[in-house]
Amino acid sequence: MNTLIETLHNHAKKIFVLSYIFILVIFFTVNFFELPLIDGETSVKINTFGILFTLLTIPLSLKGYAKSIESIRQIGVEDAIVAKYKKAGIIRVFLLSSAVCINIVIYGFTQDPSMIVCALIPLASTFFCIPSKKRTFVELMPEEKSEDEDAIQGE
Repeated sequence: MNTLIETLHNHAKKIFVLSYIFILVIFFTVNFFELPLIDGETSVKINTFGILFTLLTIPLSLKGYAKSIESIRQIGVEDAIVAKYKKAGIIRVFLLSSAVCINIVIYGFTQDPSMIVCALIPLASTFFCIPSKKRTFVELMPEEKSEDEDAIQGE
């Protein structure tokens, strides 16, 4: 069980690192290349879309992940647990990262500083989604309080 937890924990860290690299690439691309400015009523509509998209993706990603974890707990086969846990993590990070990237791109076209703030909100929420080994164990096996958990806590 310990190797399963380590595998899932390492996979989650890789997903988060890749998403942060992608976000940085988008950020630097938008800031170093001159994008055509959009202003007026179109700018307001685009900003509203970015704000609403952010407000929808954060609870959607967190609630969807929680429901996926509940369904994973009922599976007994380790391979299926690993596949579903990885998929749930990827979907959660994708939703949050897409909100960050969309808001950064909107900022590039509108130069509205509120879009950077809207990009920082889902970015900050991704930091709270990075699981530790203990949290991964508790998410997958909440009813099993055994020596495995003590070993994970000691690391």
